[in-house]
Amino acid sequence: MVCTLTLHTDSGLINIFKTEVGTRLIDAIATDHSLNAPCGGRGTCGKCRVRATGKLSQSNSTELGLLTEADVAASIRLACLTTIEGDAEVWLTTENGQILTDGAEDVQLEAKPVFVCEKIFVPQATLDDQRSDEQRLSDALSGSGKLSLNVLKKLPGELKKGNGQIWIVRERDGAICDICADEPRLYAAAIDIGTTTLAAYMLDLQTGKVLTKCSAMNPQRGFGADVISRIDYSRTDGGLKKLQNAVVNEIGTMVRKMLGEIEAKDDDLRQIVCVGNTVMVHLLLGVSPENIAVSPFIPVLALEQRCMASELGLPFGNAVVETGPCVAGYIGADTTAAALACAMNQSAGTALLIDIGTNGEIALGNRERIVCCSAAAGPAFEGAHIRCGSGAVEGAISSVQLNDDGS
Repeated sequence: MVCTLTLHTDSGLINIFKTEVGTRLIDAIATDHSLNAPCGGRGTCGKCRVRATGKLSQSNSTELGLLTEADVAASIRLACLTTIEGDAEVWLTTENGQILTDGAEDVQLEAKPVFVCEKIFVPQATLDDQRSDEQRLSDALSGSGKLSLNVLKKLPGELKKGNGQIWIVRERDGAICDICADEPRLYAAAIDIGTTTLAAYMLDLQTGKVLTKCSAMNPQRGFGADVISRIDYSRTDGGLKKLQNAVVNEIGTMVRKMLGEIEAKDDDLRQIVCVGNTVMVHLLLGVSPENIAVSPFIPVLALEQRCMASELGLPFGNAVVETGPCVAGYIGADTTAAALACAMNQSAGTALLIDIGTNGEIALGNRERIVCCSAAAGPAFEGAHIRCGSGAVEGAISSVQLNDDGS
C-alpha cells in the first residue's frame, strides 16, 4: 500500500513523495535527505531525531527511553524506530558542521598536470589535397597521438569553427582526449572523502592554483557513523549502491557549486582526484569493503584506480576520476596523500605524521622506511557513543574565554 510523505526542511523547501506503508522513516527520508544516524539505524544512539506527525507507529519502550517528555510533547521521533502507517509529515533540521578546509598558505606545490593543451594549424582540404580530416590533423601533429572516436566526431565542426586553428588537449602520455576551436579551460577537483566530512578544492590545471573550495557533511552518516557500521550496511540488500550513490551525488553537488563560482562549464572539468580511507575509496567505486571488517582485513583494491566520471554517475563528460593508492585495510589514500604533501618520504630525519579523523592514522619514518598504524578516533568527531558531547556542529561549545574579572 502506498502513502504520501511530506518533508519540510529548515531552508523552506517542501518535498512530497510516495512511499510504502511499513517503511521506516529513516529509510524513506534517505531517498531525499541524509540523517545523522551514528549507530546505523539500530536504535541505540538516539541521534536520528525528527519532528513527525501523521499516521506513524506507536513509540516503543526503546524509543521512549531515548526521548524526554518534552521531546514526546513536541512530536519528536527517532526515525529508525518509527514506521510509516499512512500519510505523514516530517520536519528536518540541517546539521551544519564546522569543517576545516584551510591549509598552510606558504606551501608551494609544483603543478604536474595530467592534461596539457597546445594550439596547432590544420590546412584546409582542397581538390588538390583530399586527405581526410583525420589524416590532415595527424600529419599536422607529425603522427603523434591516436584520435579517439569521440575526437573524430568533433573534428569537422571544430576545424570549420576555428578556420583550421584548433586546440589539442593531451594527456601526459601524449594521448589526445579532446579538440576545440576555442582555447580550452582545464580544471580539476580534489576531494577528501572523510568518514564524517567531505572537503573539495577546485584547481586550475595549467597553473596549479586553488581557485575555490567547499565542504559538506558526508551523507553516508545516515547509514552509520563509523566504517564498520557502513561495512555492515553495505552487506544489506542494495546497501552498497545506496552508500555509493550518497557520496557520488554529494560530490557532484559540491563540484557543480565550485564550477559555478568560477563561471565554468561542466565540460571544463577534466579530472577529479579522490582520497579517503580504504573503506571510503571502496564505497565511492561501488566495490564491497566487507572483507576489511574481518581478519585478515584485506581490501579488494589498494592501487590507484581510474575511470570516467560518467561510470560513477557523475555528470562531467570530459572528466576522469582517479583515486589515490591505499596502503592497507585501515591505512588509506588520505594517509598516502598526507605523507606526500609533507614530503616525509623524502626526509633524511625521522618525521611523525598524525591524522586525527573519524579513522585516525599515525605514520612514522623517513625516506628509508615509513610505518603506519590506525585507530578509531571517531566519537570526538561523530558526537556518537559519548554521554556528554557533540560533533563540531551549530550549538556546540568550541571555545572558552576567561575574562579579567574571572568570569
